[in-house]
Amino acid sequence: MTTRYEADGRYYHNLSHIQHMLQTIRSMPADDYDETAVQLAVWFHDVIYDPRAADNEVQSAAYARQVLAPLLTPELVAEVERLILLTITHDTAVTDVNGRILLDADLATLGSDPAIYDRYGTAIRREYAYVPDDVYRQERAKLLTRFLQKEYIFICAAFREQLESRARQNLQRELAALER
Repeated sequence: MTTRYEADGRYYHNLSHIQHMLQTIRSMPADDYDETAVQLAVWFHDVIYDPRAADNEVQSAAYARQVLAPLLTPELVAEVERLILLTITHDTAVTDVNGRILLDADLATLGSDPAIYDRYGTAIRREYAYVPDDVYRQERAKLLTRFLQKEYIFICAAFREQLESRARQNLQRELAALER
């Protein structure tokens, strides 16, 4: 699995992203959640990643099922698969503790210090280097706008308290740069 995360062309969706997610989860106070399911979902959620493909999450969930089914209970495998599929829309019910933690950790970089956020933005652009600049700017602006239009970017209160304000500042700053 680490070979996949270390593949050429992975400038953001790599082992550093996985490590950051795991550290973020450990550092945030959280409700009682299924630590095993969430950690496995972190590890598997971007294992299949091709910026040109539209089904990375589905492929990652299928890969997780294939690897984990012989090792774990069907219920745990199903939960890991479900969590991975949540990353398609980055939306879940407030009552979905496992989902909230995974999704918020996946987006935690948005609330990083500006210099770290800028490195993230550069890494994402490198992953999408095949996309012409004008198209990239337009599509990236749409994505950032969708996040900014949400009442909250982060679902968990702890993530919101620590990251929401800075995430909004980072997104607005990047959006302004894209629109220049």
